Amino acid sequence: NMGHAVCAYLGDYLGHEYICTAIADPAVRLCAQSAMNDSAAALSKKYSSDIAPVSDHVGDLIRRFGNTALGDTCARVGGDIPRKLALSDRLTGAFLQAYGEGIFSVYICIGAAAALVKYMRENPDCNDSAEVLTKLCGLAPDHEYCQTVLRIAPLFKEGKSLSEIIAFADEIKHEKIGMIV
Repeated sequence: NMGHAVCAYLGDYLGHEYICTAIADPAVRLCAQSAMNDSAAALSKKYSSDIAPVSDHVGDLIRRFGNTALGDTCARVGGDIPRKLALSDRLTGAFLQAYGEGIFSVYICIGAAAALVKYMRENPDCNDSAEVLTKLCGLAPDHEYCQTVLRIAPLFKEGKSLSEIIAFADEIKHEKIGMIV
């Protein structure tokens, strides 16, 4: 569900009507699959299970997103943003699950930032991103999730390319986890 939501919000941002065309976009696919891989790694770690079958499931889900026969729209999948950003739901809940296992999923934050910006555009009376996000997700404004989403959201507001947003998010992740080798 989280990967589906990431695909929907990024697809919507890029003007895709359908999930199947959104997932065919390499940048959307990268974000959705990376977010799902982070979540899979967290679940594997949490339950001390082999990552291979969970990774295979991620690949199968990504393939299913491309099924044109479903006719699934980004608008339908991305609907009800307050619920999708809620503390225990698709985006915030998945980030917190991964974060609790020591995985900083900047790709989930990219999806959440796209959702936040979409919500604010649809609700013009909402003009304070931090206030809206903390109300919707139930976390303090200084929580790492909120801080990351709020750093990424302005790029969506400015109409940056998804490649630019991914590059910026990768820099944020590097700041958080440092050099691996």
